[in-house]
Amino acid sequence: MPALALPGPAQPSTPANNAVVSTVTPVLTGAGQSGTGLTFEFLISATSDPTVNTLYTSPWLSSPSLTVPGNFLHDGATYSWKIGTKDASGTAWSTVATFKVNLRLGDQPANPWDSAGGVKVNLANGNLLYSVSSAQLQTAGGPLGVTFTYNSKQSPYVLALPLSQGWSLSVDTQGSLAYQQLVVDGNDLVLVAPDGSTEEYQRPDSSTAAWAPVDDGQAVVTQNSAGQFVVTGQDGLTYLFDSGGRLRYDLKLWIGHLFEGAAYLPR
Repeated sequence: MPALALPGPAQPSTPANNAVVSTVTPVLTGAGQSGTGLTFEFLISATSDPTVNTLYTSPWLSSPSLTVPGNFLHDGATYSWKIGTKDASGTAWSTVATFKVNLRLGDQPANPWDSAGGVKVNLANGNLLYSVSSAQLQTAGGPLGVTFTYNSKQSPYVLALPLSQGWSLSVDTQGSLAYQQLVVDGNDLVLVAPDGSTEEYQRPDSSTAAWAPVDDGQAVVTQNSAGQFVVTGQDGLTYLFDSGGRLRYDLKLWIGHLFEGAAYLPR
């Protein structure tokens, strides 16, 4: 008896390949295959191959449509995905497609804005942006203070800070800091600015210690032998993030080094 032929796989349809989506819970759909007895599985990864370091594997579904659950994707990162189509003869896999998440948070130059009384609204996605700074302490290296920033569209799945959803804070000197958090998924890395905007970096494999910018990022990003991330920004500051992406510094050491230019140092 001849072997049964595998089904023709559903192919990624929406979002289109290389699309930019403005949500961390996008709807992924496949086209070209449906019918009785078919089920569908979705694989998603932050690498170029969805089967490598897979972030999310869906249950087998009765139709080629998936709303990605929260807490898997994050702002600023690029993801690959593909669809498995299964029937009694086995499973066939689609080609690979990619998309990038950009919530368009912060004061990105390309965003259209309307403002009133210090509050700005992104006319493209409705994000409300507001920033307020504390009183500043004058130091030899410049004014030192705390800045609070609110993005109404900030994902509840991205920043785990001890503030209400939408709020973030940074401690700054010599002007605002460029980065306040780092998010890494395998070989994909995203730097998050105090206003919520992002820069994406990637490396070819885990044996490479340096990440290269995907778009217009200007920082130099490496990982040391302790698993910490060292980021040298265009602002001339060096930022140290622990393996969980938290900015690490010792305030006494930091203030003591203001004469040399502010730097973030491990505890």
